[in-house]
Amino acid sequence: MRRSIAVVTLGVCLVSGTVSAQVGVTIVNSPDPNTVVEATINFGDVSVGDYVEEYLTITNSTSEALAITPFSYEPPGSPFGTLIFFDDVALNASNPVPFGFTAYTAGEYTATITLEYFGVSHSPFSPHGYIKVNLVGNAESGFDPVVAVNDLIVFTGEALMSGSLAAVTYGKRSRRGWRWGGWFRRMQERMAANRVKHFLRWLMKAETLIQAGEFNSAYYVLSALLRRVDGNPSPRDYFVANATTAEIAARIESLRAGLDR
Repeated sequence: MRRSIAVVTLGVCLVSGTVSAQVGVTIVNSPDPNTVVEATINFGDVSVGDYVEEYLTITNSTSEALAITPFSYEPPGSPFGTLIFFDDVALNASNPVPFGFTAYTAGEYTATITLEYFGVSHSPFSPHGYIKVNLVGNAESGFDPVVAVNDLIVFTGEALMSGSLAAVTYGKRSRRGWRWGGWFRRMQERMAANRVKHFLRWLMKAETLIQAGEFNSAYYVLSALLRRVDGNPSPRDYFVANATTAEIAARIESLRAGLDR
């Protein structure tokens, strides 16, 4: 009588530039018709909304080809899954079985997917058993450009209301010195107000582009806005340089970096 048993092995492989543990099981002949072996796949820390895939390598060292199929999935609705529906593993061969993890809410997740294997000859002595795959993953609140640009708009608006962010008023030199009175001063104040409107209008344009998923266009809009708060003489800044403008510049830089990933 030939049955089967599974032996868990653990190797290390390089995936997308990072080292991850690749779990493998080797199925060998055993007298037990319902062998159950456990393996664990840890997806580690994954940003909310991202999809990560890892593999369980199944090696067939029995006496015939094996068929692999999902048997059970617990708990239902967890953010794990397997792309296998029905797979064959030839004698003395290995097949990778993909498992995926993607979560849309931050938190730690666990699940168990059990695979059933059996000999393709379906004889009374064919190998038969189960592979219980324990899945572990942690979804983290990663960079969200929609949240970041909204926070930037709110911060800028509050700074304008509190007076910590003030538009620059550029004077004009004449023989009589700086002219700040009368119509000229009112004109400069209107121009300063227009600079504020222009900055906010394009900041909201960047938000619209980000919401639409047009990250490249949003990146260039933010780059133009950054030049108006970066403290460099050319082009002229829109606001009086202080800690608030430095904070706005830093937030724009961070948002651009996130879009450029």
